[in-house]
Amino acid sequence: MTTERLLLLLRQQESEHLEFKEAKFALPTSLFETICAMLNGDGGDIILGVNDFGNVTGIDVDQVDKMMNDLANLSNDPAKINPTFLLFPRKCQVDEKWLIHLYVPASSQVHKL
Repeated sequence: MTTERLLLLLRQQESEHLEFKEAKFALPTSLFETICAMLNGDGGDIILGVNDFGNVTGIDVDQVDKMMNDLANLSNDPAKINPTFLLFPRKCQVDEKWLIHLYVPASSQVHKL
């Protein structure tokens, strides 16, 4: 994902295809509900480190790589989401704050938590 596309997304409001989630120190508890809904719907983008109003709050620099690893592992865990769907999170910086972007495509399968 390009920086320009990320900045474009940050100027938009949340919708069924765009979700902002605060995640300073850990993955949000509702994250996989959102992922599952997007997989079962038309897909969309999730940006971690942004509040519901679109303000960049950032992710603690010491937690970014751990969260990315957790996302990859949990999306491949059938106990978390079934059938599994491997996600490819991308980290990026905006205004010197770390964010994680997830593009969630529409899936041809029905997923459940």
